[in-house]
Amino acid sequence: MKYYDIENKLLSKLEKNKNPTQILDDNKKIISEYLIKDYGAIDNFNQKLIPIILKAKNFDNIEKAINHPLLFIVLSRLRESDVLIQACQSNDYKMAVKWLIKLKINLNIKDKMGMNALMHASEHYALDNAVKEMLKTPEIDIINDEDINGNTALFHAIKNKEIFDTILEKTTKLNHINKENENIIIYICKHNKVSCLEKVLPRVANDTSIDINYFNKQNRNALMYLAENCRFREIKKFYKQFKNLSINSKNKNGESLVSIFIKKFYDFFSNMNNIECFNEESLISDIAILTNKVYGRTMDALIDIGCNFNISIDGDGNTPMNFFLMIKDYVSALNLICYCFNLDLSIPNKYGVSANHLICNLTKEDFKIIDSIKNYIFININYDIFKEKAYMHPTFKYCDIKNKTLISPYDVPSNLSIMESHISIGYYYRNSEKELKNDLFEKLSGGVKMSKFISR
Repeated sequence: MKYYDIENKLLSKLEKNKNPTQILDDNKKIISEYLIKDYGAIDNFNQKLIPIILKAKNFDNIEKAINHPLLFIVLSRLRESDVLIQACQSNDYKMAVKWLIKLKINLNIKDKMGMNALMHASEHYALDNAVKEMLKTPEIDIINDEDINGNTALFHAIKNKEIFDTILEKTTKLNHINKENENIIIYICKHNKVSCLEKVLPRVANDTSIDINYFNKQNRNALMYLAENCRFREIKKFYKQFKNLSINSKNKNGESLVSIFIKKFYDFFSNMNNIECFNEESLISDIAILTNKVYGRTMDALIDIGCNFNISIDGDGNTPMNFFLMIKDYVSALNLICYCFNLDLSIPNKYGVSANHLICNLTKEDFKIIDSIKNYIFININYDIFKEKAYMHPTFKYCDIKNKTLISPYDVPSNLSIMESHISIGYYYRNSEKELKNDLFEKLSGGVKMSKFISR
């Protein structure tokens, strides 16, 4: 019988979970010529064996085969192969992963991306126990290994909070920087996996080697990513956790936390194409409300932690207040006037136009949209209320607009009515007790449909 016929029969036995011992014993001479002396044949055999291992539910007969004296080189080479890496790339091979770890597969083996088995396993929730087993080998420093991007297993684990916490517990080097110039905090915030912050933040707060204000190669720090992703709760946590948090610093591009958020705000609502026109259904759309209201809550978070809203946010030198007035978002403008205590309405842009000029130029006609959806606005606002609040502001001064050039780099969002309604829900959390009428919920589909979004 030729070797390859024997090999096929042996692999067939293993695939069917049948005892391979007799085939091995009956063909010792020819098997030894190939699977002891010929490394090419050995590696080829293992490549055929690996898919069988991955799909297996019972490993007794595979174990009998590789522990046979004729296959000791096969076992040795298998331990140095990428079989465990392949198994750790899917939740489907949980049983194979468990068996391969017991087989003492080399955990230092890496694939072409520089990833070891621990890195791959950390990305799959079903392999949490496998991760724990791999971490029980202290003589092997796989936890600090880096892939080609400089990411360690902790970076890969952000996809699964439980696995992340497991690896974090064993991690001693939290100040690691990857090739994008990112520490673990930036990396988590960049990828919007904020649940992983729960246990790592207290450790980072007590680690003087980690700069919470650190910028990556994209000129973003962790707080900027939180603002871009509208993670208002985490923004407040950062402010409470880190005494040295720099909330008004600028990156190399001259961008600040506020300017980055305002840009995201404008980009989002300018491209809100999923809602084509104003109607009651779009105003109380579950998904739209949950998606849009967070911009209001994030704006409030930035106000509450003391961000500077008097900075220039564009090439024309407009302040955030100018921006909101230019896009006719009077809900956000009123919120700034009422709650941003260091707000300055007198700062002019490069054309000499300040928020004061824009306020003085307002008419009742500008508030037609707000008046038309007053039952869907969650703050008390109309032309008279806005003018009263603005005129009472300590930095307000009446300005003649006649000799000023009103040039806006911004388009008014086509779905302004929806934006104003949903943004006001975000602002509701602060002013509900002071200004919101008790029966406002009842104006919206009996109150039940909207109230569930207020509580989230």
